[in-house]
Amino acid sequence: MNNFGSEEIKKNWGARRKTVEPKGINLTQGELVELSHLRPDETLPRLVQPALDGVELSTWVKSHRDLIEETLHRDGALLFRGFGLRGLDDFQEFIAATGVELMQYMESATPRTELKNKIYTSTEFPADQTIALHNELSTLNTFPLKVWFFCVQPAERGGATPIANVRKVFHRIRPEIREKFMEKGWMLIRNFGSGFGPTWQNSFHLSEREEV
Repeated sequence: MNNFGSEEIKKNWGARRKTVEPKGINLTQGELVELSHLRPDETLPRLVQPALDGVELSTWVKSHRDLIEETLHRDGALLFRGFGLRGLDDFQEFIAATGVELMQYMESATPRTELKNKIYTSTEFPADQTIALHNELSTLNTFPLKVWFFCVQPAERGGATPIANVRKVFHRIRPEIREKFMEKGWMLIRNFGSGFGPTWQNSFHLSEREEV
């Protein structure tokens, strides 16, 4: 049994404290998180994981925005993993830490539900449908420069969200085709039908044709 009330122990501990100097712990950016890759031959996405237990992601993001922006610009995508984010509130706090103002999902191409303050569900297509590779809302005059994904409810099976390096896709197009598009431009004609896509009323958030 330990007797922490012993006067002798108190005396010895007091003498020891005078000889022990407190040492500060310098946790640099590299020590708090680890940046790596999912595959050694591919930089997309750059994997960001905590190097220590209890790293608060939102706090780290606020103080390392320049690093995040630089890495994102160079590698194209970041995958934050292992930080313990569990729900919509955690996701919203993380986005707020980036300092980026969110935009409303206007002229929507697919049906989605707004969950909270311009945070939406993923495309609500039937499970037997697939979504082709695309640049988010690139057909609009005002399009997002960044897109976030967060998994609140994992799929029972499948449910992957693949991403690709569109820079590589661009360079795989024959030069003469690329040059023709850059010279002539392109035009998109969109038709709203009666399938499982959104109606024009839902897409434009309006009810009268004259308003559109």
